[in-house]
Amino acid sequence: MRRERPKPLRTSDRGGATPRVGKASPAEKFMGEGLTALHAEDYERARECFARAVQADWRHAPARLFLARAQGLAGRASECAIEMERLVQIAPRDAALLIEAGQTLEKFGLFEQAGGLYERALGADAASVDARVRLASNAERLHRLEQAESFASEALTRNPLAHEATLVLARVQRRTGRGDAAIETLQGTLTRSEPPDFAGARLWYELASVFDGQGRFKDAASALGRAKLLLAERRRVLAPAGEEAEYTLRRFAQELTPSRVQQWIEASAGLASARISALVGFPRSGTTLLEQVLAAHPLIESVEESQHLSTELVTGFYRAVTGADSLAQVLDRIAAGDVRRCRENYLRAMAAHVGGPLGEKWLLDKNPIRTLMMPVLRRAVPGAPFVVALRDPRDVVLSNLMQAFEPSAMNVAFLDVAHAGAFYALHMGGWLKLREMIDGWIEVRYEDVVVDPPAQARRVLDLLALPWHEALDHFQDATRGRAVRSPTYAAVREQVHTRAVRRFEHYADYLAPALPAIEPIIKALGYA
Repeated sequence: MRRERPKPLRTSDRGGATPRVGKASPAEKFMGEGLTALHAEDYERARECFARAVQADWRHAPARLFLARAQGLAGRASECAIEMERLVQIAPRDAALLIEAGQTLEKFGLFEQAGGLYERALGADAASVDARVRLASNAERLHRLEQAESFASEALTRNPLAHEATLVLARVQRRTGRGDAAIETLQGTLTRSEPPDFAGARLWYELASVFDGQGRFKDAASALGRAKLLLAERRRVLAPAGEEAEYTLRRFAQELTPSRVQQWIEASAGLASARISALVGFPRSGTTLLEQVLAAHPLIESVEESQHLSTELVTGFYRAVTGADSLAQVLDRIAAGDVRRCRENYLRAMAAHVGGPLGEKWLLDKNPIRTLMMPVLRRAVPGAPFVVALRDPRDVVLSNLMQAFEPSAMNVAFLDVAHAGAFYALHMGGWLKLREMIDGWIEVRYEDVVVDPPAQARRVLDLLALPWHEALDHFQDATRGRAVRSPTYAAVREQVHTRAVRRFEHYADYLAPALPAIEPIIKALGYA
């Protein structure tokens, strides 16, 4: 399955500066190889190359920045943060570099540490609008809404065209019950000077969210249309890569047969079991809420939306097999030694998130949209149990259409209503086929979780053979301080509610183009 390549650090539209590489530095001879490894998703190799660059020139800031990123991508978040501290010691007054470093930390969920770097950036450049924008966004992400509003207002006072500050201010206004103020904030900017491309689309998406919260569903649908119109060129450019990813997935689903899956199971029988489980489904199916409930258990460590299953197992398997032109053929042909090596890399990367011995704990690999990759996980970790989050397909598709995802090959389908429906049907139609061929899984419905979270958690604990723990009765208290990388980070602070159940009923006309593709899935999953 085609995955997004990690982007090199670059000048951002928020003011981050691309580190300049000094030609005379001895670190240079290692940088190219490190970047090649990074782009190939060989993160351990990238770590080695950038570490050698740092050894060659310990003051080479770009090498340290890329080393930190490779550490994070390899699952070593604590080492990523340590490397950033060393970078600060090298360039304590370089505001642009500090902002770039903070943005890197945020990619790996290190929001508190990122905020510290933004504060240092503002200390280094008291006039910096970019530092204020980053502090505003960071504070809103950490639910410090008064602080977020203050920084956003300061940024807009200094630069009324700081569009991300407008976005943060509107989010704070919406989250604090001031929907009319949020509409005024957003429409004022969009009327005066609509930003192009994704910057403008994010404002329209936020406006749609505000309208939705006020029950103005036709206005919300109109705002969504404006957002996607601004992203039409992105859609055109990304279409070939998106089609390639969908073809790979479609072919894998077509090539699944009971005998083939059984062959993979038997080939992995000699491997030891491991306390690894997965939480999959489709984005916006309730995986974040269910993960928050389960993570309150002291014997469950959740790893949220890492790339390790893709990079260490899927990509690792592909690299090990020559001449295969499909993932099913890779699983057919991969040698036992290569499976063991990729398995060790995956388990090491996952365990790095825990920061200590795993002991009796289960690692929960939360990875929505990786449902059809469960045979790959089982090839490396025999019998690994997994949970498939379900939700009414109409609500799932609608919710994805309402998200301000930065366009990529893996989400370009959500820029068009009909395509979004087909994309969902591809994934979940594949699951309907796969679930008849394997065992050791359960399905958990979002509609049941929001009514009785502990009851659904008990079903997962039974799957994992874990006892009940009283912390799950108060899971929001137990997980309140956890950083959430999902786009639904704001929702985890709310009390569990049923407002999002059957939201699609308010968007019948807007959602109509998606229905032909998803109607068979609606019936098969019992949502008709």
